[in-house]
Amino acid sequence: MILRSTQLNIVCQRLCKGFVLVVLLVQLASCGYQLRDTSAAANQGSAVTELGPLYIDSDDNTPFYSLLRSKLNAASITLTTDQSKSRYRLKVYGFKNQQQPLSYAKNGDVYEYRHQASLAFQLTDANNFSAINATRLKAEEIVRSDQNRLAASQAKATQLQRELAQKLVDQIFWALKTASIRVQSAQPKKFVTPAK
Repeated sequence: MILRSTQLNIVCQRLCKGFVLVVLLVQLASCGYQLRDTSAAANQGSAVTELGPLYIDSDDNTPFYSLLRSKLNAASITLTTDQSKSRYRLKVYGFKNQQQPLSYAKNGDVYEYRHQASLAFQLTDANNFSAINATRLKAEEIVRSDQNRLAASQAKATQLQRELAQKLVDQIFWALKTASIRVQSAQPKKFVTPAK
């Protein structure tokens, strides 16, 4: 009998905690709560377009370059192939891929590799003033080696290079987004006088 009443108390406590949680969630939803800066984030997405027309000066590492162009096009940044018509110039250079053994198996074969991709970039305006100083970026992944499946390893290596290139593209995009917000905030604001 004592055992049943303790179990009943535990069940009642859990139900009460669940009920209190549901009430709190309903109150939060009804008061118009939203995460910090979510409304500003929507406006900042359009701020990136302030960097266009953008000329990309790259040493043309093809997978990276095509991923970068796709990301910028998706953000509605106008790209140009004519540097004289550009508002900003994005210079990407020094792209490097490296692979280092990280750990070894008992038989002496490499067990894990560290794959790294790095590059440098700089953003300048039409007057060649630096909007983003020369910056070096790095992305890395740790991958296990599979000596028995060479074909699968080759496909995996190609996919890995694409993933590393995508990480570098994302880092460049966030740097450009930050620069465009600075550019937008530095522009003089137009004040409209209310009509009487």
